[in-house]
Amino acid sequence: LRLLVNNAWSGSSLLHTRSGTVGAYVDRCVQLHDDTGENVGETPDIIAIQMGTNDYQYYKDSLGTADIDYDNLITTNGDGTYTYATPATSLEAAAIVLHKISVRYPDAEVYYLNLSKRVDITESTEGILEQFNADLAKVCEHFGAHIVDIYGSAITVEDFDTYIGDGRVHPNKFGMDAYTEAFKRAVSENTEYL
Repeated sequence: LRLLVNNAWSGSSLLHTRSGTVGAYVDRCVQLHDDTGENVGETPDIIAIQMGTNDYQYYKDSLGTADIDYDNLITTNGDGTYTYATPATSLEAAAIVLHKISVRYPDAEVYYLNLSKRVDITESTEGILEQFNADLAKVCEHFGAHIVDIYGSAITVEDFDTYIGDGRVHPNKFGMDAYTEAFKRAVSENTEYL
């Protein structure tokens, strides 16, 4: 596989503006290839997404649910264009991201890495994280995107000292290797690329 674009922004979130960044649902979600020079006309075959960590960390009250009114969130204009309502929740923003990707890159397979376990998780917040991941899986299913289950399979609580570099949630090299293996497993189950 060859990386076309890494469009990761530190401090960003799906829905909210933070650290000078605009919510990813606005336009970052469709800036996934370099259409210049030798890359003209080349678009991604596989798209990997991991968004929502900062939404969970800072905006738990606006995560939302999978009960989304897609008809009011995304309106077809009849000419191949769409109008998007302003999302009220992170999961509505995720729905807009997935729709925009499906329109911009209709032939790409989309893989969404769910949110990982966290060092700072508590009994009360673990349920919120698990519910967000369950709802995210339903939104992904609506758009035909695949979930990469890093919450359940990539890094366990016992592994935090080995895989988490900042003592909280950001993976170090070994953690990124674990994420990569989870991603490769998911892709190999759904495509001929691996």
